[in-house]
Amino acid sequence: DIRKRRDDGLAGSTRFLWNDYSPQFFFWEVVETYRKLVLVSFIVFVDIDHGSNKVLRLAIGTFITGAYAVVLATCHPMRDVPSHNFALAAQLVLLACFVCGSVIKLCEDDAYLEEDCFSLVGIASPVQATFIVVGACAATLLAGLAAVAWQVTTAARRPTLRLAKTGEEPILTLPATCHSGTP
Repeated sequence: DIRKRRDDGLAGSTRFLWNDYSPQFFFWEVVETYRKLVLVSFIVFVDIDHGSNKVLRLAIGTFITGAYAVVLATCHPMRDVPSHNFALAAQLVLLACFVCGSVIKLCEDDAYLEEDCFSLVGIASPVQATFIVVGACAATLLAGLAAVAWQVTTAARRPTLRLAKTGEEPILTLPATCHSGTP
C-alpha cells in the first residue's frame, strides 16, 4: 500500500514515482508529468499558423508555470523541506525564463518600434532587453547555486545520527581496552 509506505507488489516496483512525496500526495508525479506535457507538447498547438510569431504561447506558459508554483507552494507535496524548496526554486526560475522570453519577444518584434518597447516593458531597445534578460537569468542561476551551496554546508554541519531517547550524539569510539565489542 503506497499510503502506508509498504513495498509489496506494484507499490514496491513504482517506489521511485512516489517516494519523494508525502503519503497524501503520492499521485503528484502524475500532476508533474501532465504539467510537463502541457508546457512541452500541447502548447505547440496554440495558434498553429502564427504561434511562433506571437507572445500568446509565452503568456500561456507563464500562466501555467505561475499557477503551478502557487499550487506547489500551497500544497507542499514533498516529504522534506529541501526538496520542496528546490522544486519551488525550479518553478520560479522557469517562470523567470518565460517572463524574460516575453520581454525579448515584445521588444524584438518588427511590429513594435523602440518607443513601443519602452512603453510596454520600460526598456529602450531590443539589445538592452536581451542584456537585462541574460543578466536576470544569470542572477537566478547564481541564486539557485547559492541555495544549493547553503543546503550542502548546513547539512554538512548537522550531525547525522542522534539517540532517540536523549537526542544527543552517540559515542562511537570504543575504549582501547575493548576488543571486538566486548570490554
